[in-house]
Amino acid sequence: MIASNKTSVCGTEKATLTGNCPTGGILTWSNGQTGSPISVGAGTYTATCVSTCGVSGISIPVVIGTGVPPTAPVISANKTTVCGDEKVVLIPVCSNGIPKWAGQGSQAPMPLPGPVGEGTYSFVCENECGISPASSPIVITKGTVPTAPVLATNKTSVCDTEQATISGTCTSGTLLWSDGSTVNPRNVGAGTYTAVCTNACGSSLSSLPLVINRGPVPGAPTIATNTASICGTAKATLTGTCPTGGTLTWNTTPVQTGSPILAGAGTYTATCVNACGASSVSNTVTITTGVKPAAPVITPAKSVLCGNETTTLTATGCIDGVVYWSGGGTGTTKTNVGAGTYTATCVNACGTSDISNTVTITKESTPANFTISTNKSVVCGTEKATITATGCEGGIV
Repeated sequence: MIASNKTSVCGTEKATLTGNCPTGGILTWSNGQTGSPISVGAGTYTATCVSTCGVSGISIPVVIGTGVPPTAPVISANKTTVCGDEKVVLIPVCSNGIPKWAGQGSQAPMPLPGPVGEGTYSFVCENECGISPASSPIVITKGTVPTAPVLATNKTSVCDTEQATISGTCTSGTLLWSDGSTVNPRNVGAGTYTAVCTNACGSSLSSLPLVINRGPVPGAPTIATNTASICGTAKATLTGTCPTGGTLTWNTTPVQTGSPILAGAGTYTATCVNACGASSVSNTVTITTGVKPAAPVITPAKSVLCGNETTTLTATGCIDGVVYWSGGGTGTTKTNVGAGTYTATCVNACGTSDISNTVTITKESTPANFTISTNKSVVCGTEKATITATGCEGGIV
């Protein structure tokens, strides 16, 4: 019977084979050596007992294998961040050998799995052929509760079914909205929104609230026109403003928007329209179709002039127009008028009136010298004298 102190050897290492011949004889090994013990490398070995009477049967073989040095272990952990006094379970796996903490050498391996806190850890694997290189280190970091997120939105007011896009930013951790949603960014209607950031160590304080208001309809516009009356194909210019925003929309056919617009005769209103609806109706502007003006009436301050005297003519009845005089000049009065015949017309955007009444200003000549005579040059008591004027064509004053 033969035996070995080990079943495998590493490198130049030797195993020790022992045996005995129970009924005497010389123990003879299959490699030619004799006696016991012997040192051998990897291989398969048998032995026989040889005496003067012959050779025994062959022993049961002993196999000495070639050992393989261990490879570095692979480390896994249930988490890589710990909070407070929390521990992590590290599990090193050796393909051949026993895991040990790196740097322990041949010391007894640490019981596995091992709970550890914050730090950097590595392992080796050890077998009869030696110690492996150290594993890649695994880093366990100390986590902290995250800070509150910062929220943002693309609009602070929505109308009807309109939605705003809101988002949150965490310096660490995952964003969690107050309604339980984790979608980021997300589309929402009117309301107040807050969020926290969460990680393995807990939740942050709540963010500042983000308020999405329901927007109002705009205020009513004020409209105006540059003229209240137009003639022929002429157009009026309509203008307007929306005091609280929105698009100025006119009641024209087809609908026109903006300011200014050109319009013919008619009655006009406008509204201001935004995503929340239309305002109440503006003030009303009416544009009428104008007519040719009526003829003016001329009245002179005097119709008879003497010497270098002049007079003033006044025209009435030209409403919404300009008076044009036949002798030149405009306006409702014509001054420094001498003898002559005068008329006037009234002109507006729609045309020229008929000719007014005709006014004739005449000029009288200065009367000739006349002669005065008396029937007596002296009177007595109550006596009267008679004075006679001759050669006066006008009245005697």
